[in-house]
Amino acid sequence: MWKPALVRDRFPDVDDLARNSSLILVSTDELVDFPRPVTHNIVYIGGLGLTDAKALESPFSEFMKKGEKGVILVSFGSIITTKNMPRSFVSAIVDVIKAFPHYHFIFKMDKGDEVFFFLSKKISSNEMIQ
Repeated sequence: MWKPALVRDRFPDVDDLARNSSLILVSTDELVDFPRPVTHNIVYIGGLGLTDAKALESPFSEFMKKGEKGVILVSFGSIITTKNMPRSFVSAIVDVIKAFPHYHFIFKMDKGDEVFFFLSKKISSNEMIQ
């Protein structure tokens, strides 16, 4: 059973440890973390747990070579689904995509929304950005 008093007696206070540390390694990416003031002894080391990217498989590998000026990936991750987006929002995204004809777009959408462009159920963002 957890005994806080036992821990207090045998281990130093976490705040004291942080205050007296000359270097603090933070396992997050500073570009996606919430903004906050940091001291000079904080070093962001985000991505430590990432695995090496695999070669991009077909049909994505061929599609990535086709864009005259490049390829843009539009993905809202796995939490935000296009099914729950207002149609006007999806239409606005499509209008923006149409405004850039020299780029190829990959738009991750849910099944049943298959009305545009290159369609795929699964997109591995890590391999796409390599």
